[in-house]
Parts: sequence; C-alpha cells; structure tokens
Amino acid sequence: MPDKLLLQASTGNQKFQQILNGDHGWTIFQGRTMEMPPSNVGGLKKQINVFSPIKLPETVAPRKTSGLEKIGDRTFAVVESRTDSLLERLYFDVNTGLLYKIYNETHTVLGTIPGEIVFEDYRDVDGVKIPLQMITRTPTDRSHFAFWDLRLNSSMDSSRFEPPSPTPGGK
Repeated sequence: MPDKLLLQASTGNQKFQQILNGDHGWTIFQGRTMEMPPSNVGGLKKQINVFSPIKLPETVAPRKTSGLEKIGDRTFAVVESRTDSLLERLYFDVNTGLLYKIYNETHTVLGTIPGEIVFEDYRDVDGVKIPLQMITRTPTDRSHFAFWDLRLNSSMDSSRFEPPSPTPGGK
C-alpha cells in the first residue's frame, strides 16, 4: 500500500489474479497475462481504499456527527461530510464503535451516483479489529470480499508485484 496490490480471487472453478504496481497493472486469467489499460489501473487504485478501513481517507469538507440511525436491530452513529459534488456518511456501531458502512453519493451533471461499502465479521488480527468481509455496492456492480488469512505489517517478496512473464494471447 498505497500503490501495490495483489488480489487473488475465484468465481466458481475460475481463478484470477490482479497485480498493481504503481501506474502499471496486470490481470492473469485462464493462463493468460494481460496488461491493464490506464483506466483499469486507476479503478484498481481506488479499490485499495476498500481494503483499508483502519485509516479513513481524507475529505474535502469536515466530518460532523449528524445523528443516530437504526438499521435492523442495531443503532449507528452517523458521521457526515458534504460538498456540492459529494456526500459521504460513515456508520459506526454505537455498541462496538466499529465502522459498519461507508455510504456516498457523487453528484454529476448526469445525476447522482450512490455507492456503499459494508464491513462485517470483525476479528482480532494482531491486536486490531479487522473486517473479514466487505461488500461493495454501486448501481452497476456488487462485490463481496471474504478473507481467510490477513496479516498486518508482514513483508512480501517485491517480485510478486513485478510484471508477469507474457503469455500467448496477452500483452
């Protein structure tokens, strides 16, 4: 972090990897390695924020507590930041103090685009509560991230973030 990511995932019997190293990225799927276009690299960089609920990103407008909200049988303290182009709400569980959800609305000339990230199944990892499940939702996509092995401050071989060897059909 903040510009390195190795994501390994599977859907059904298909496995894939996405590797980000600075301004370059690669996707490995079905034995093929393909270089990511710059727009995909930019999107993957934004996704890194999904994996870091420990440190909230900076905002342009200050955050203010806007009240309490009940979702199901749980109560959340809502902290809000608002500009002309962005509304962001953070939902903290009043019993645990843990971040449950980040909701945002991006206001564009084409309309409002909502999005949210839900953090669930917090576990103790090296003395820090970390969510092992994250669900992201936008009008066009829903992703569910489930983690089984999380390590903090562990070193990784830097070669894992280098360009993979080209394969036929890839770039």
